[in-house]
Amino acid sequence: MNFDLNLIFALLMDGVFAAVAAAGFAAISNPPVRAILFSALLAALGHAFRFYIHKHLLVELIPATFCASLLIGLLGIIIARRSRHPIEVFVFPALLPMIPGIPAYQTVLSLFLFMDTQDVATKAHLLVEIFSHGLQTTFVLLALVVGACTPMLLLLMPLFRYNPAKGGETPPPSPPIGHVDLSAKAKAAQFGYNNFRQ
Repeated sequence: MNFDLNLIFALLMDGVFAAVAAAGFAAISNPPVRAILFSALLAALGHAFRFYIHKHLLVELIPATFCASLLIGLLGIIIARRSRHPIEVFVFPALLPMIPGIPAYQTVLSLFLFMDTQDVATKAHLLVEIFSHGLQTTFVLLALVVGACTPMLLLLMPLFRYNPAKGGETPPPSPPIGHVDLSAKAKAAQFGYNNFRQ
């Protein structure tokens, strides 16, 4: 069985850099260390998977991003159920390294150049660049969101999970909109009446 060492090395490096970036994004919200490790693992697997199907299998970037975010969402549900952590803690940071920063930068740069130049031919070229890079950025972001949220919606997993064994308590249900706590209102009125009498 033949192995492409260059491809394996490229996948490892891609996964390592994505894991480092995801760990940095996850650490911003100060989660448990285990959640940071899960974020790094999901980012490494998802980013390396997108790199493989985009560069090696020659799949377009947008469907490759959708498949990678779908993989991250599926693995995130499994990890959330096992670790008893909210799924957003490690899924969202794992998606951030796949945000198309270069096309977004090129879109903004072309927009500024378009407003600054006066040449008609240059404006036409920059307008094409704005739409090209802008649409690519938009659809990659949509692929990230739809791919990550699809497993959650299909499997009907709640976004927040509480672990009573670790001290977490399920919060009481929220009152309906427009509901007035009459007992609290009566207590406040009585408190004001007593103060007025004094």
